[in-house]
Amino acid sequence: EYYNLYNSINFFKHILECVENCDLDILIKKKRKLSKGNEKFIHKDFIDFTDKLIFDKRIKIVDEDISALSIIEKSDIVISPPYSTPSLIANHFKVPSIFYDSSNQLIQIEPCILKVKLINSKKDLFNWMIENLQKN
Repeated sequence: EYYNLYNSINFFKHILECVENCDLDILIKKKRKLSKGNEKFIHKDFIDFTDKLIFDKRIKIVDEDISALSIIEKSDIVISPPYSTPSLIANHFKVPSIFYDSSNQLIQIEPCILKVKLINSKKDLFNWMIENLQKN
């Protein structure tokens, strides 16, 4: 299964490692509020990991009630897990976006179908981020 604890944590770790020396605001939007009903579906180690992200002053955790579109429209770049909606929305609004596969397991779906590039190495992620952040 692709969406496991290891891949989910590495998705964030790799992005943060790529920008560790950059002065930027990093917005992470929660997908859903943690509640008694859904806590059994979210690994405790993932919750612990994301809770610690707030100690990085560059990171802002955005409440799940805030519209993804309102965040995307104000963003310089958008990085999302494969093949999730935020990068598709960003692409539609001409905000540079990619899918990032931290596992290096997935292959690019025909680009004319999704129109969003899949990146699956930290080196390529870093290069894409630098290139697209310099444009803004």
